[in-house]
Amino acid sequence: MPKPTIFSVGIQGKQRLLFSIQERAAGDLTIVIKQSKFSTKAELAQTDENAAVIEERYSIHRSPESEDINVIKWTEVLKNGRVRNTRNYTQAIKRYGLFAVVFIRRAGDLSDSRYVVNSSRGRIVSLGEYDPVHFQPVFLLLAGAASREFEPPLDTGINCTQVRFKYFRIVLLWQFLMLNGYQTSRTLIPKTFTQEEIDAAKLEEREAMSCMAFGFAEGGAINTFNRLKYQICDLLLDSLWNKLSGTEKKENDLMSRSLRIAETYSCSGLAFTQPHRMLLKGLNKVRLSFQTSSIAPLKDSVKINDQFDS
Repeated sequence: MPKPTIFSVGIQGKQRLLFSIQERAAGDLTIVIKQSKFSTKAELAQTDENAAVIEERYSIHRSPESEDINVIKWTEVLKNGRVRNTRNYTQAIKRYGLFAVVFIRRAGDLSDSRYVVNSSRGRIVSLGEYDPVHFQPVFLLLAGAASREFEPPLDTGINCTQVRFKYFRIVLLWQFLMLNGYQTSRTLIPKTFTQEEIDAAKLEEREAMSCMAFGFAEGGAINTFNRLKYQICDLLLDSLWNKLSGTEKKENDLMSRSLRIAETYSCSGLAFTQPHRMLLKGLNKVRLSFQTSSIAPLKDSVKINDQFDS
């Protein structure tokens, strides 16, 4: 079996593992996440050894028995023997020639030595260096047909890299969130919905729910990443806020509200470079706006709800 393709990010000159992709003999892909140590439904929640994650992986299947569908499956195995999984029955790749969302992930703190990459294990695709004291990577993984090149619009402010396998093309969109990694990660995982589930949902949610099966072209993929990255940031901010005492909430109210409105994502994750200074300047602008009660949001606050399992 050929060596895997390893996606990594650098911290102080050492590559840290985000995930690896193994191409199987039949052409299916297995994506193995360098998982967090524990599985929790809520970020920063208390946990124990029974919730230790033994394995987290995705499999992208050619599904030769179907002319329209590829099955994308997520599996998480816990130390206590529990197995969690979801399936995405997507028509994006075969029927529409588009890209299916596999997952979006906030990577968390990658400073631990358990993330260091052994360079002899396989081909390394690095997303570059970043400073974990000030940033953490957030990335969206897409799957398309091998021949379908992803052509991102110009000037999106989003990094993009893609790797072609025999039957599939993997596309990664990523930026760096201006909050350090803390001790948790967060993954939002797509699923497909039955027509009955879609019909029962709120009217404003139905179109986005349907898109999970149909997939996205380049513009839709960029828009999806932009919406979900803010949602994944707000989930972290909610968890941090809920941990504060009443006094701490009063002291940090302005900063918390500012972080929810200011742009906090950058192509570069290096501290006090020009991109970082621009983010800090924007954050300060929002804080001043709150103080003068003239709020001018710097980011799109639209969110997608109830379409992803976490």
